Amino acid sequence: MEYKSYNIPILILGWRRPNHLKLLIEVLRSVKPDQIYLVIDGPREGIEFEEERKLIEETKKIASNEVNWNCKLKTLFRDKNLGCAIGVSNGIDWFFDYVDYGIILEDDVIPTIEFFEFMRKQLLKHLSSSNIFMINSTTDDELLSKLKYNIIYKSKFSKVWGWATYKDKWEKYKLYWSNIEYLNFLIERELICKKDIEMWKEIAKWVVYDFDSLNTWDYQWQFTIWQNNGLCISPNKWLIKNIGFGPEGLGVHTTGNEPNKIIRLLQNSDLSKRTKEVKWVFFPLYSKLFILIYCNFYNRLLKWFC
Repeated sequence: MEYKSYNIPILILGWRRPNHLKLLIEVLRSVKPDQIYLVIDGPREGIEFEEERKLIEETKKIASNEVNWNCKLKTLFRDKNLGCAIGVSNGIDWFFDYVDYGIILEDDVIPTIEFFEFMRKQLLKHLSSSNIFMINSTTDDELLSKLKYNIIYKSKFSKVWGWATYKDKWEKYKLYWSNIEYLNFLIERELICKKDIEMWKEIAKWVVYDFDSLNTWDYQWQFTIWQNNGLCISPNKWLIKNIGFGPEGLGVHTTGNEPNKIIRLLQNSDLSKRTKEVKWVFFPLYSKLFILIYCNFYNRLLKWFC
């Protein structure tokens, strides 16, 4: 699909990766969004971060040089580094000071062309839905992803590599959580598999007791969704590519060279396979029945074997 312009507001979260931002803007140029909001976090303090300061200044220049179509570009360039947890969540707060719904992209998330139409249709379709909290652009359900048909389903799990949400849903977001018993209650209510319950209880401990070293915002968003009995709309195909790995991979989500201990836990879990519901699908009846059986019967299997 060729766009003369794209009328869904887009927030870009960046930091010190000018090449990543330039590539993302090249993709955005193909759809020509008419509103872009750009947040660039500031440099960390210390003489050892002088190179970081230069990269951040170069990243800032990319936006003014590369966004060369008819577009309202609004920027928030921070003087000091707020880090991942506060920097990202405050950036999204700032975005929703101006818009009622929109797409959130970190600078290492490169969307496909199909991504934009999917987001537009699903955002507008669920505009008045009280329980749809976000639109995902990825899936890690291997069975559904191998089907040749395009499927859109409801999931309890958020995927924040290219996503969209609404102002009224984000206003419910809580960055700080202090009641571990309540989080454990949510986890046991929402999850089925013992392995997943144990993993998320470990995450809850870090969110409550080790916030500073955890330095992230997205697990808190997942807890917010569960607290409000929210659901996420998901495709069965990946509509983005994440380029945030390798030598330039350190970015909004990464604070060190060693793999995060939570990431290692997530690599051993198949979260998106848990408790999903097919919303609507375009494929023959026999396939639809198959998916409905899979989505419902799979949860019963989990109770028996997890």
